[in-house]
Amino acid sequence: MLDAKDWLKIGAAKFKSADYEGAIKDYNQALLLDPQSASAHCQRGNAFARLRVAQRALEDYNHAIRLDADSAEAHFNRADMRSRMGSTSGALEDYAWVVRLRPSDACARGKLGNAFYRLGQHQEALESYDEALRLDPAYAEVYSNRGLARHKLGDQVGAAADFAAAARWFAEKGDFALHKQAQGNLDKVLRLVG
Repeated sequence: MLDAKDWLKIGAAKFKSADYEGAIKDYNQALLLDPQSASAHCQRGNAFARLRVAQRALEDYNHAIRLDADSAEAHFNRADMRSRMGSTSGALEDYAWVVRLRPSDACARGKLGNAFYRLGQHQEALESYDEALRLDPAYAEVYSNRGLARHKLGDQVGAAADFAAAARWFAEKGDFALHKQAQGNLDKVLRLVG
């Protein structure tokens, strides 16, 4: 006889092998046995997200958070889903919650900065990016995004330094498309600096 935790493990294995519909069926079994499982709701939400069933994913993340308000994973995933659905302020709220729960999470701090940036709050974005880079000094995407924020704030010299760092880190990672993009941003800023 399988219990809810067993079904979660089986679902996780199917999720890992990209069988998202099968994973959902297994998470449903887990929820039949333990309807109060925040983890099962969160994991099923992840499977719905992979299937691009945004509303169902969001419902599961909401349910997981109602069951466990301190689930950093559920808040992070809901933030990503809210962002994809166009709710930047909702995403900002959730990323801020994740940062409170996991203060050393560079990714959450970077995404918090992105939400601030999209809302036009460039100084707050810059502060989030600074903290993300303090936590992970090799975070190429954040250098690039901080460069954009600095550019918006009129700090072209700082923007150039960030785009140069982003280009270097992207090249080191072998991500030549993003390296080229960062290099292009650097070239534009250097033309402005003159």
